[in-house]
Amino acid sequence: MARIEIFAPLDELKRIIVDFAMEHRLQILVYSGTSNRGVYQSPDDFIASKKMSEVFLVPEDNPKIRTVNYDKIQPPEWGWISVTLGGLTRVEKKPTLILSELSCEKAPKIMSHCQRWLATLQRKLKKVLPSGVQGYVMDSGITRDYKSILYTNSALAIISDLGCWKQFRLGNVFFRPIPSTSSIAPITT
Repeated sequence: MARIEIFAPLDELKRIIVDFAMEHRLQILVYSGTSNRGVYQSPDDFIASKKMSEVFLVPEDNPKIRTVNYDKIQPPEWGWISVTLGGLTRVEKKPTLILSELSCEKAPKIMSHCQRWLATLQRKLKKVLPSGVQGYVMDSGITRDYKSILYTNSALAIISDLGCWKQFRLGNVFFRPIPSTSSIAPITT
């Protein structure tokens, strides 16, 4: 499995997704809210939104491209890239940036380059974005470092302005840059 995890506002994440999709001739399949029917968007028309429940990057030459009913798709088997959009929200009146993720699995039955493409994208992003975050579990005080998670300068600004980063909106794990790599103060509640 290939995975990129990143703390970035939706406008920055959109730029990453669009550039990646254009480079590899991928279409963007979007499911919004509780809709079972997906809508294809070209990279030029893609608008990242918190209302999107699922987003997939689909190779133009993929034989399963016509299937858009959510209950009939098989993204891992078909070599699709899954995108989980995080973005900025508010939790208890505090600006909170939710973790975003791009991931794919090796497609067993078709030729897919998604794992290689994501690995290449991650190497490119690591050259221009800082990486390494520390997770802090509020209930127990346990911390753990995650060196592969990336973040943008805009994400860093959210923490500097007394916001926070989380993996899930209602989760009890908070994140920040690894203290030795930034000048961010300790996590407080």
